[in-house]
Formats: sequence, C-alpha cells, structure tokens
Amino acid sequence: MHLSNIAAIAADHVVTVGCYFTDNAADKKYTFKCHTDLANTLKIGDKVIADTKTGLRVVTVARIDDVCDIMPNDPVEYAWVFQRVDTSLLDNLNIMEDRIVKVLKKQQRDRIRTKVLDELGLAEFQTLIEEAAKPISVTTNQDNKSQVGG
Repeated sequence: MHLSNIAAIAADHVVTVGCYFTDNAADKKYTFKCHTDLANTLKIGDKVIADTKTGLRVVTVARIDDVCDIMPNDPVEYAWVFQRVDTSLLDNLNIMEDRIVKVLKKQQRDRIRTKVLDELGLAEFQTLIEEAAKPISVTTNQDNKSQVGG
C-alpha cells in the first residue's frame, strides 16, 4: 500500500487522467494523478508533462476522470501530470509549412509540365490548354433556356 495513493484519494483537489506516451501505442494507457485546476482545462489529445520514474516525459491525454480513480491497495505508486504543453506555435508553424509546400509542389508540377510540352514541341499548345481548363459559366436567357458560354 502506497501512502501517496491514499493521500491522493483523500484530497479533494486530485483526479486521475489516462495518458499514453507519444512513443508507445495509443492503446497502452497509464493512469496519472492530476490537480483538478489542471484537469478542468484539459481535453482529450492535449499534451501534458508527467513526472515518471525515468524523469519528465510528455504524454498525451486519452481520458479525464471526474474523480481520483485510485484504489488504496493498487500495487503501483501513481505519478503526477502537472503542466499542459502549449503546442499552438508548433501547430501554426506546421500550417505555414504545409501551405508553402503546397505552393512549391504546384510550381514544381508547372515546371515539369512546361518542360514536357517543350520537349514534345507542343509549347504553342500551352495557351490552348489553359483556355480549355477555364471554368464554363452557365447563364439563362429570358425564355429560361440554358446557354453555355466560355
């Protein structure tokens, strides 16, 4: 019996959260103690810092309990998660990078297309291809007959 587990059960400000380590399978979840102030700000998928036997580790929240789901006779001494990791800057950097990659891929594809048309002697058809790729607009005249125009 671990006295720290009993202390967590007795405290009103402790709940448990289920987390998984980023480098492990998501189906292998570990239970951690968590202060209610932090738990009330968490959502599934958040990254938090856990104080583990091997030091501080970043884990991903998979479950947030309403209570401290620890039993006095549990054979394990539960560790704490104590801080949410703010990944908003990283998320924004990834979005920006994805946009740049999309533009670069389009430019690369356009260069390859131009090179292929040049090699085949079809460069003069580039304008024709661009014209054919323009969207077609649909208009209606007074007799409610559809006319298709370019």
